[in-house]
Amino acid sequence: MFKREKLTMGQQLTMMMLIILSITTIVVGTVNYTMSKDELLSTTKNRLARETDMIKDIAANLDFVYVSDYDYFYSQLERTIDEQKQTLTKDGLTSFYYRLADGNFTPFKTSQDQNLTPSDAVITTITEQEDGVFEQTINGKAYLIAKRYLPEIEANYLLLVPETSYLAPIVTMRTTTVIISVAGMILGSVLTVLFVQNITKPLKQLKAGMERIHTGDFSPLILKKIYTPEIKSLTESYNFMVDELDTIFSQLKQSINDLTKSGQHLEKESDQMIDRSHTLTETTRAVEKSAEVTRTHTERTQTIVTAATTSLQLSKDHLSETLHFTESMNTASSTGKKELDDLIEQLATFKTELTSMQQELHEVLGQVNHTYNLTGAIQIISDQTKLLALNASIEASRAGKEGQGFMVVAREVSKLAEETKAITVNMFDHMTKTKQMTTSAVSTSDLLVEHHLGHVETMKQTTDAFDSLLDTIKEQTASIHVIEQDVSALFERFNELTNVSRKLDQIAEDNHQHTAGMSQLAISHKEETAMVHKEGANILSFATALQSLIDSFKS
Repeated sequence: MFKREKLTMGQQLTMMMLIILSITTIVVGTVNYTMSKDELLSTTKNRLARETDMIKDIAANLDFVYVSDYDYFYSQLERTIDEQKQTLTKDGLTSFYYRLADGNFTPFKTSQDQNLTPSDAVITTITEQEDGVFEQTINGKAYLIAKRYLPEIEANYLLLVPETSYLAPIVTMRTTTVIISVAGMILGSVLTVLFVQNITKPLKQLKAGMERIHTGDFSPLILKKIYTPEIKSLTESYNFMVDELDTIFSQLKQSINDLTKSGQHLEKESDQMIDRSHTLTETTRAVEKSAEVTRTHTERTQTIVTAATTSLQLSKDHLSETLHFTESMNTASSTGKKELDDLIEQLATFKTELTSMQQELHEVLGQVNHTYNLTGAIQIISDQTKLLALNASIEASRAGKEGQGFMVVAREVSKLAEETKAITVNMFDHMTKTKQMTTSAVSTSDLLVEHHLGHVETMKQTTDAFDSLLDTIKEQTASIHVIEQDVSALFERFNELTNVSRKLDQIAEDNHQHTAGMSQLAISHKEETAMVHKEGANILSFATALQSLIDSFKS
């Protein structure tokens, strides 16, 4: 494989044009061949389909005419098939005619000289195909087969045309196309070579002119027989470039001379500036040392004042916090006293309600005792009624029949007395429990009133203690206010002292910064002067090198 970088532009253009021409020719020829083949195949299939349809119609007509004479009918059908073969032969189509019935592949009379013996598999495939035209390979050769079932002979009519027969025009056209394509490619190659030479020849001359520029030759390029506007424009641009380069080289030589003179003058002046920078640096260092000493003493003073101010600020903060706490205690004590007063008032109200409840509970206990006593009386009456009913029953029994009605009444009265006694007993039990619960509630109420009175007395004592605490807090708050005022006045004096110390420190810092800046400026000035001196030397070196390059370029 060749590398593209080793080919000239002319060779690359020639190769590209030949490749494009070859691809175009091959694609067009292939597409044309494929389309023509498909069209011819479609036309041939239609022709064979019409031929088999015609044989089917003729067979039907012959059978209708010679219905009683099958042999004559079959001979006429054979003659018709022979005429069909002659017609296809005149049209350039080789054809074979067979009948297929019950797996037997038998030629008609006109094709008996053909030795075409398909295999059983091929016969089966043809048999399974429906009536129409299809392609089939027999004994390694491709055929186009038209199949039509003829009921008159109870067999399939087969018309076979070899592929080499109906594609013969396509093969001829393909050969002609290949010959024309080859001739076109040869002619295109010749024209391509001439076209490429017309482009590359002026470019080669331009290349030779560029090589002359390396030797310092700025003469214009004159080309003959330029047929391409682009090449003509390129030549004019080249001549304009050469003229401009000649002018630039002249100006460059003059600039080098001026640059050499400037570099020598700059080198001389920079030497003097370096000496002055040394003197300035020494003076600045002495001033900077004095400023550093002043700044150190000022920083010590400021540190002492700052520490004292910080301690005083802490004392002031502690006093403020103490004052805040006392005020909070005063507020809390006032709030607590108010809440205690409210609580005492509520306890007094609660005491009244407890006393009222105690009285009501005692009244309820009296009512419960009265009801309890009544329940006992009812129980005694029930027992007497039962006894009376028993005596009445005995008297009714003695009276005999006259006393039976009274005995019934006596029994009912006895029954009622039993039920009354049962209810009374139940009621007596409930009243006993109620009496016990009421008695317990009265005792609890009495105890609660007693405890409540003790709590009220305790709350009164607490109120007196809060009053005393509140007076003490007010006195302490007043004392703390006086101390805070004294500390604030002292803090203001320390703040003034701190401001003075800061101003002194700022003055010392400014002096130190100014001297440091002057020292840095002196050092920077010295370094820049050295760089200027170095750049001057570099400029002289560059000017000398450029002069050498120009001299070597022109030589």
